[in-house]
This record gives sequence, structure tokens and C-alpha cells, in this order.
Amino acid sequence: MSNQDDDRGGYGRPPKRTRFQPGQSGNPKGRPRTPAAELTSNTDADRMFLEEALRPVTIVENNKRRKVPAMRAVYRRTVQSALQGDPRAITAFSKNLGSALNNPELRRVVMDAPEFPSDPNLAAQIYRDFIAGKIR
Repeated sequence: MSNQDDDRGGYGRPPKRTRFQPGQSGNPKGRPRTPAAELTSNTDADRMFLEEALRPVTIVENNKRRKVPAMRAVYRRTVQSALQGDPRAITAFSKNLGSALNNPELRRVVMDAPEFPSDPNLAAQIYRDFIAGKIR
């Protein structure tokens, strides 16, 4: 094939003079890059998320209404669902427990927790004292 035929182009072959040069972008004025600072700086979104996670919601526990942070209510529901056998809740519970046990202070608290007595009233009192720091 002659050089003239190659320069002419054809179907699916643009002429050589109009092709992109090696190393040249196909869309030089395309979408501008987002600065790295904008990608990691979601302080407004993070702040809004934390405000919602800490927003008090009302739950019913032992026929009594209590206000707790939304985050605590979600964790409670996850634990309840896991105890009822929901596989997704069990997975979420396991992941959260694993990451919590990576913290040496929390691991010590779990390992030092007193045994659970068979009397529920006594167990509740022991755990209340333990959490309050009265039992070491």
C-alpha cells in the first residue's frame, strides 16, 4: 500500500494527520481533576453524620421509655437481630466485636468481666457495679 493511501484513511482509519500524537490525550480539555484535598475533606458531611448518630431517639426497654443516642439504638437492634439468628446481623456483630477487641483497653474490660450468675437481678447488679468501676 502506498503512503498516499495510508494518509487518506478510510472506514475506522482516520487520516494520519488528524490522529492523536503518541502521548497526547484524546480529550485534552476534558473533565478537570479534583484536588486531593477536596476528596478527603468531607468535614460537613462527617459533622452531619455524627450529629445524626448522636441524636437522641426514644426506645422502650422493660416497658419504660428511654432516650439513647441513635448509634446505641442501632447497635442494640443489631445485637437483638444477631441473637435471633439473622446472618447479616451476626456478621455485623462479629466485625464490630473484632474491631473493638483490637483495642487493648476494651479487651481487658471484656476479659476482666465477672462471671454471669444465674440470678438475673444479681447479674444486673454485678454488671452495673462493674461498668460503674466499683468492681475490678
